[in-house]
Amino acid sequence: MSGILVLAEHDGGQFKGTAAELIGKAAELAGALGGAVSAVVLGSGTDAASLGQFGASKVYEVAADFSRYDTGNVVAALQAALDGSGASTLLAPASYLGKDAIPRLAARLGTGQASECTELNVDGGKLVGRRPVYAGKAFVSVRVNRSPAIYTVRPNSFPQPAGGGDRR
Repeated sequence: MSGILVLAEHDGGQFKGTAAELIGKAAELAGALGGAVSAVVLGSGTDAASLGQFGASKVYEVAADFSRYDTGNVVAALQAALDGSGASTLLAPASYLGKDAIPRLAARLGTGQASECTELNVDGGKLVGRRPVYAGKAFVSVRVNRSPAIYTVRPNSFPQPAGGGDRR
């Protein structure tokens, strides 16, 4: 397994800022870790191909009705996308979905999760997240030692990538 899968959230067909932010960061990390960057989109009605301009080489679109939130359906869809992509890392926003479904996905897969990261770096060939603790008064570095490694990231932790051209 290698590569990074990014959960690209959208609202009414419009991608949230975290989609581009996380795909751009994943593309940067993939340069050091190796592997491809892919994205998963839950639901249809988006311009999924537009995610390529931020660095996603492949987009997995789960064409089902996610308008009514159902944790079980979301977890099953994300697990199928992870299995299909062969990614060793999942990056997701620390949104409602990221706080509800992602821990359940980690439990189902028997893997670890680093929550609410504000930084992601590569150290010794491994992905390391940095997250606040004690109400933001201290920071800790965290590493997930099982695969797939799952990291949720706070919004606006990374700059928005310039989405000029298709970087697939």
